[in-house]
Amino acid sequence: MGDGTAVSQELADIFIKRIDLLDELQEIGQDLKNGSIEKLYKKGSKAKTEVAALQTLLNELGYGAELNWDKYQNDGDFGSSTSNALSAYLKSNGINENSDVLSSSTAQKIVDHFSKYYGEAWLKNPKTSDSSAFQTFNGSEFIGKKVYADVEFLPSLERINVHAKNNGVKVHVTSSLRKNANVAGAIVTPAKKSNHMAGHAIDMNLKFPGGWANSGYLKKSNSSNWHVSIAGFINAIREDNGLRWGGDFNKEDTVHIDDHLNKNLDNWEQRFKAVQEAWLNS
Repeated sequence: MGDGTAVSQELADIFIKRIDLLDELQEIGQDLKNGSIEKLYKKGSKAKTEVAALQTLLNELGYGAELNWDKYQNDGDFGSSTSNALSAYLKSNGINENSDVLSSSTAQKIVDHFSKYYGEAWLKNPKTSDSSAFQTFNGSEFIGKKVYADVEFLPSLERINVHAKNNGVKVHVTSSLRKNANVAGAIVTPAKKSNHMAGHAIDMNLKFPGGWANSGYLKKSNSSNWHVSIAGFINAIREDNGLRWGGDFNKEDTVHIDDHLNKNLDNWEQRFKAVQEAWLNS
């Protein structure tokens, strides 16, 4: 037990995990509100972002073994592993339902389990807006968290998607638009004028045939051991004149891709203000 004078590492880890889960909780909560659960969360669904949210919450509930999480993580594919995890959840909660589709009542039960940690306004998601200043991006090769970006960054995201498709990798997004440079647990300390804050950057891991590439795997010192798909994708990003891979920064940030908007601070300030204002007023 702590004495209240400092936050323990254990408690800090809990805070970070709860913050990280909020996007997924809001995703399912909004779909419950819209009445679209059974349409989106079912075997063979094309709604990868939504299915990835369910997978993340099922893993947090303790069904990682059934999900085969170490291999697939939240890949957005509602196949046998996700069905097995949902079946295990249903069984442990005494619910007799088909595990090939998430019912609204079960979705509500999952939401109720997590939402108690976030207060009454948890469902209000400031990232949902019809403003033209920032939009969501849904790429065929993108999995993981939803991508929120400045509308002017969308063409760059399209090119990243093409590079991923051409090299047989999936871009597993962990972060995109941010409100500030304060990122709990960041591997590399964010810049004060980070391109994330203007909606011109993503952080990601990469899924390739047979494995996952995280920050350690992607270090340049390990490049001789990269899978051919990873090497092809990173080289395509490097050769794209409009993109930068963070592994080439003076301080390596191997999971980062941006378009170097902040090389011109006037342009960065303009897009930062436009995107953040739209986000705030949504």
